[in-house]
Amino acid sequence: MDARVDAAAVAPDLARALAALRPEHREALLLYAWADLTYEEIAEALGIPAGTVRSRISRSRQRLRELLTVSGQSVDTQPP
Repeated sequence: MDARVDAAAVAPDLARALAALRPEHREALLLYAWADLTYEEIAEALGIPAGTVRSRISRSRQRLRELLTVSGQSVDTQPP
């Protein structure tokens, strides 16, 4: 129950932070996190090199950490 309450509290800030990302960074991150695609699959889907995918996801995670810290949230954006 506590996890659901915490997730509900973070959701609006997370949505705003995701919206603040550059579109190409958000797209790569969401394909990775929600579509569960590999870097190589994302690269193929977007027609970009896998290294660019890695870079975009890394930058997205960093920016989300910054934005969520400013909003008072503490969210781990690193994979387990």
